[in-house]
This record gives sequence, structure tokens and C-alpha cells, in this order.
Amino acid sequence: MSKIIYLKDYFKQKDGPLENKIVVGSDIRPAQAVNLAYNNRSLQVVTGGFDEQKVVKIKSQLKKFMKAPHEYIFGEDSSDKSFQQKFFKNSKKEDFLHQVSLFLKAKEFRKVREDIYLMADELFTNFAKSAGEDVKSMKFGIECCGGEVLVYCKDNFGHLKPQMMVENIYRCYENGVKNSIRHDVKGGAGIGSYLMYSLSSGMVLAVRPECESMVVMWMPLGEFHEDRVDMNKSLIIIEGEE
Repeated sequence: MSKIIYLKDYFKQKDGPLENKIVVGSDIRPAQAVNLAYNNRSLQVVTGGFDEQKVVKIKSQLKKFMKAPHEYIFGEDSSDKSFQQKFFKNSKKEDFLHQVSLFLKAKEFRKVREDIYLMADELFTNFAKSAGEDVKSMKFGIECCGGEVLVYCKDNFGHLKPQMMVENIYRCYENGVKNSIRHDVKGGAGIGSYLMYSLSSGMVLAVRPECESMVVMWMPLGEFHEDRVDMNKSLIIIEGEE
């Protein structure tokens, strides 16, 4: 059973490690959420009015969540507008992004269009890079429900390393984006995870090891870039099923 801890009570009692717990706070700032996740493996930080019971359900039904994340995040069985695109390790990113840009021309994406395009670019690059030659395909999707939009990417090999992504985000908050840019042997700058997190109002990093991985982000359609960057963000990290 998932244990829910309210952050104000934890600071008073210091009741053991937070690892693999659901930590709830009404005003956990973005950098603080990342700091908590960086120092406590497989942690779920819930803030900004997001319902912690949704996280309990996601953790207990991870396989089902990965099939329809919007149903768990938004609590809706169907989307107002939906886009899915499969791609492969050797797919052309230009063709993939062209299809994404066509979908994003709809007027409801006016305030989030550029940021979703950036997320799509980053997700394609990272998932294609980590895929083995024998991987069948990966799936990118966008779901709109009641004034919010959800963006996700999923693979079928389960090699996502959430703690590495959290470390990259943490480094950007600690050192600043400019000082955190690095180029590893695979050519990654190391700031993409931070950019995706900062543009969203919530992020899920989930992996069923050797089975499937998923990155999910959501945000309100009516908020501009600058407003979302400063918005409190839930950060939900799940490594393995309960």
C-alpha cells in the first residue's frame, strides 16, 4: 500500500526515509520538488492541487496507466482532441516533427504550441537514442481534456533511468542552465529533462524494467510559457510495479 506523507508533518517528525513515498504539500516549489526527488529514490511529489489519490491509483495500476495516461491524470475516459504517432530508432525526426506541427496548428494550442513542439523534439531524440536495434517501435501522443493537454512518449523495452533525468533537472536548478550544459559521448546537452519539466505543471517518469518506459507531462492550455515555468509542479517517479 502506498504511504502518503504530508511534508509539513514530515519536517516536524522526521519520520524515516521518504524513498518510494507519496509526499504531499500545498506549496512545494519546482526546485524543492526536484530536490526531494533527487535525494529520495522513486519518490512521488504532489502539489499544486493535484489529487494524491490519483498517484496511489497510478502506482497500483502502472501497466494500465501506460496504456491510457490521460484517464489517470485527468480522470476522463476520452479526449477532446487526440494525436498519436509511432516512430522507430531510424525514423526521420523531420518527418515526425512535421506531423506534430500539423496537429498543433489548431487554435487551442496557441499558448502552448512552441513548448509542445520542443517536448516532442526532446522525447523523440532521447527515446530513439536509447532504443536498441531490435526495438519494434515507440509511441508519442498528445491528449486534450477540458482545458488541459497531456504529452507523452512510451517505449517497449523499459530502459528509462528516471534518477538520471532527475539528476539532470536538479543540476540545472542548482547551477543554472548555462553552467549545466554538457556534451556526453552520445552528444546530449543534459538540459532537455529540465526544459520539459519547467514547461509543464506535472511530470511522470515511469518504468517497468525490461518491459516499458514512459515520460508524461501535462499543462493548462490557457497559460503562456512564462506563467508555467513558475508554476508548482508535481513530480511522480515510479520504478517498478507494486
